Amino acid sequence: MPELWEVTGAAKIRIFAPPAALDALEVPDGVGAGRVAPDEMLWLGDPGRGPELEEAANAAVAAHGRDALVIDHSDGWTLFSLVGEGCEAVLGRLSDLRVPEGGGFIQGKVAQSPGRVFCRPNRLDLLIGADLAWFVRGRLEHAGAGAGLTVGEPPVSSPLSAEVPA
Repeated sequence: MPELWEVTGAAKIRIFAPPAALDALEVPDGVGAGRVAPDEMLWLGDPGRGPELEEAANAAVAAHGRDALVIDHSDGWTLFSLVGEGCEAVLGRLSDLRVPEGGGFIQGKVAQSPGRVFCRPNRLDLLIGADLAWFVRGRLEHAGAGAGLTVGEPPVSSPLSAEVPA
């Protein structure tokens, strides 16, 4: 059964740099990475890791001077996690996005709202603008009810990097 979690305080770091610089970035352990555009990457990490990830990203692109910028947008996005068997069915009720086999990063409309999705087997981490979180949460709960969705709480420790529930 799929479960919906809201992960409060997750680190969301945007990195702008020349494409070759982003291609060369080493993503820290336990961090999801998504290429938003040729010159933009997004890192997603556990709550409390924002300063560490911002520092690591700044160090990695420092050689590019004014052609690079790192921003901690943790407060600008809300993170909903759909976890467990059937999570893709819930997303399918609210979006035309297709989850890549084996995982990956996708972006587009979720409940008619701009969203970014980090995909792993039995887990989808949805980033939604904080101003639309109340709307998307309601839509997730309503649409997910028909797919057996329940609302739960994420683990207190490492809610993003911990093992994906079966």
